[in-house]
Amino acid sequence: MPSGRWHPLLRSAFVAAAWLLLTSSAGGAPFAYVPSSGSPQVTVIDTATDTVAATVPLGAPATGVAIDRTGQRVYIAGGGFLTIIDAATHTVVATTPIEHAFGVAIDPAGTRAYVTREFGGTVSRPVVVVDTASATVIGTISMGNTNLSTSGIAIDATGGTLFVSSMDGVSGGAVTLIDARTDTRIGGIGFIFIWPVGVALSPDRSKLYVACRGTGAARDHYRATLVIDVATRQITGWLSTITDPIGARGVPPYAVAVHPAGQRVYVTSDDGLWSFDVATNALVARAPGANLRGVAVHPDGTRVYAADYGSSSVNVYDAATLRLVASVHVGSAPIALGMFIGPPASPPPPPQALAPSEVPTMSSMLLFATALLVGLLGFGALSIRGVSHGLGRRR
Repeated sequence: MPSGRWHPLLRSAFVAAAWLLLTSSAGGAPFAYVPSSGSPQVTVIDTATDTVAATVPLGAPATGVAIDRTGQRVYIAGGGFLTIIDAATHTVVATTPIEHAFGVAIDPAGTRAYVTREFGGTVSRPVVVVDTASATVIGTISMGNTNLSTSGIAIDATGGTLFVSSMDGVSGGAVTLIDARTDTRIGGIGFIFIWPVGVALSPDRSKLYVACRGTGAARDHYRATLVIDVATRQITGWLSTITDPIGARGVPPYAVAVHPAGQRVYVTSDDGLWSFDVATNALVARAPGANLRGVAVHPDGTRVYAADYGSSSVNVYDAATLRLVASVHVGSAPIALGMFIGPPASPPPPPQALAPSEVPTMSSMLLFATALLVGLLGFGALSIRGVSHGLGRRR
């Protein structure tokens, strides 16, 4: 048998099988970027291992996060700046001074950043528009004369509409709608619920969720996450975080995220993480915690990440049960308003639909079997080639 001719090919087949196993299990995992309001840094978490991959120094503490669709640029708002980070090197590449910068969103083309500005005092704080290529301010968008503070911001997948939560501190809160193609205000949704912060759109863009913290004991029953029909701009329900049914005392919610399969809504609050059913608005699960100030769902739909302000960590939960599966220490007092987990390096499979018992999309056993099959097929094909070659020589 001409072993000298087929052996290198056989080795190549097994190398290919090993490559398949390694890249399928570890390659392309996205990173999470978590700013800290108590220290000037962003902690980068490798979601494949839920460990710290890097720490990026900033000029000041920060609160808001957005990542472009390519995953190449990370935008951090806070401390009077919009900071742009190169995701490949985890280094700061540009900073733009913006007073009271708080939240940020990026248009789908990655050409513009929209920055909210909180704590307006007696002066209206318009949304600031930044050209991402030059990192310069190119305009502002007025929220009206009475909306003095803007916080949460979300943009639909088509890039057509921005949704900005705002508050005037007197009559209540509002969500302002902005045409992102013209950078003009096109409408608003007012409500008595006070201090809206986090906002999130459902994957089909039909529902908008707004976390309202409320202010003072008299506003306890206004502490809830509103459900707004985007087409009609009407409030259709709310997600209740009431812990005392008799006194109707609500726990202040802060941030909100929707599962990529569109089944669950996750709300962080001063008392933990809450999971609600999208169809019924009913509570599904709850995990204890203190002052959770940010939430994002992993693109594969299996885990939920929450910024734990009180313990200076990021808690990782099972998306179906809210069972705590990991905790990662980060900078002091993390606040991560926005989708702070980037896209994977390669196109991901469709997100997993939630079930009572979660099963990984492709288990390590299946990966091993696939890799082994590739190797065996290569071995068999090359062995047949060797036998045929030997028979040819005998003839």
